[in-house]
Amino acid sequence: MKRMIIIISIIALSLIGVYFFNRDGIDKIDGKNIKNSSEVDLKDENDDEIINTLNTFNSIVKNKKPSLAKKFIDDNINDFSQLDADIIITMYVDSLRKYQDIYSEKIFTWEYQIALLDAYDKSYNLDKISKEYSEEIKKYLNSMKEDGFLLSYNEGIISIFPDYGGLKEYNSYLSESIKDYIDIISRESSEGLATDTEIKITWDELSYRVLNTEKYIIRYSDSIKYDEIYDLYLMYLKTFLSGFNDTAIYYWNTKMIRNDVLQVYNKTIIHNKTTFTAKVLSDYMELIERDDNKVEEVALNYASNIIDRLDESRTLKLTE
Repeated sequence: MKRMIIIISIIALSLIGVYFFNRDGIDKIDGKNIKNSSEVDLKDENDDEIINTLNTFNSIVKNKKPSLAKKFIDDNINDFSQLDADIIITMYVDSLRKYQDIYSEKIFTWEYQIALLDAYDKSYNLDKISKEYSEEIKKYLNSMKEDGFLLSYNEGIISIFPDYGGLKEYNSYLSESIKDYIDIISRESSEGLATDTEIKITWDELSYRVLNTEKYIIRYSDSIKYDEIYDLYLMYLKTFLSGFNDTAIYYWNTKMIRNDVLQVYNKTIIHNKTTFTAKVLSDYMELIERDDNKVEEVALNYASNIIDRLDESRTLKLTE
């Protein structure tokens, strides 16, 4: 029990401490009651050593590069319980996000964009970079590579994203909820939902992501990642129902629902009848069909209202 209290204190003071305060306080972590240590898989004989290890790792992710955090994980993960491993990996994810912001401050400058366009092939072929670029730039780009960032090209701009897929090498140490969490964020990171103006993925892929995130928040209602995946679900569902900026779900000139969207809606409903998403989609389609398959304000207002209510309730159980 002492170890659990110290772990929670460490994490609460870390950059991601808020994750460990679920919607009902800190009574549970991924469904495990932390008020009763017998219900959590603890290695009592190594308590002090592992607490010190977690404390050290907390300091690394706050003050050091992700590559050093990863080396620490590789050197110590065999000594962790599943709960410890879950904590370590979620802290590491937060470190990657922090450094994505740090690196992005430079890579969106003109000088770095030109160098990245030379190097771009998703494998950081830095030998392709012209000699005219400074060693400082090459060193910076190599540092990004070492820290686990991949390159993405879209509409003439190079950006970076964390290689969350690489975290699957730790799957044998992790709980099901964290493994599934990594799958979800890896998919979104490697191929984001949309650019500033339009949807990047197919409607079939969007349907999959809506259903997959719904499955997560239902299955892991006590997960430390519930709120993060819930927000992803809302983003996916909102886009699925209403489109995104220049990617409408209807033809602009007639307001008729697009054929490709209609087909995906029907497939989603038919093959996933028991899901919350299918129920919402069925009600949505009824409104559209009443207007002869035109997407009018009544249907769009329904979609907007659903998202607002879900955001307020933070659960898929809506009251009338």
